[in-house]
Amino acid sequence: MMRNFKSILFNLIFACILSLNTTDLFSRSFFSGDNIKTACINYVYSIINDEIEIKVTDKIPNQNFEEDKVYARFQGDRNSLKGNTHIIVEFLKDEKILKRITVPVNIKVYKKLPVAVRNIFSGKQIKNGDFELKKIDATNLNSEDLVGEDEIIGAIAKRNITKDNVILKSFIQSGNQINRGQKVEINVISGAVRIRTTGTALQDGLAGSEIRVRKDDSNVILNGVVSEEGTVVINLSENK
Repeated sequence: MMRNFKSILFNLIFACILSLNTTDLFSRSFFSGDNIKTACINYVYSIINDEIEIKVTDKIPNQNFEEDKVYARFQGDRNSLKGNTHIIVEFLKDEKILKRITVPVNIKVYKKLPVAVRNIFSGKQIKNGDFELKKIDATNLNSEDLVGEDEIIGAIAKRNITKDNVILKSFIQSGNQINRGQKVEINVISGAVRIRTTGTALQDGLAGSEIRVRKDDSNVILNGVVSEEGTVVINLSENK
């Protein structure tokens, strides 16, 4: 809603600015190419919150109209405003479109993203010192594959991540890792009853995987599922 308001406000302000270029002689309206270029750049800045660089790649011709009080309206999909793209400029009078032009632009989008400072191997838990946030050109990265710092710390690498590579969502999975020989908390659940004890992991495991554990007070070996919290859950109710 706020971006739509900003866009509407921008168009109204630009219409007022351009009205200064309207002459009463022969009731014509005039829009210089330089003014249209500046307005296109400001329009992109008004709807994109990230740090960006914008370049209008072609010279924009002046626009002349016989009608007076013509105003301009800009259109562009926020999700597509990156890389080599375009902005649609419509010239209107009383909400009737008189002309539409396409302005080609190149937009670079910069974001602060987690970058590996060392090689991170598949199956390893990612720690705070394994990456740092750097401002990089994220123009060609899928926004749905980007992750923040909080999502990375404690996550497990699903593949090898080489030094200086951006860490993407598709490279990691959430959850704690349990290593073979590690002391773990065991939660045995039977209906409403929960028993907590401790044991030793007999194999490695990620969150959601099943592993074998040995109870500390006996040689009993149990099978349980690694939880997101790094404990081993044995649900007897599900085994009935």
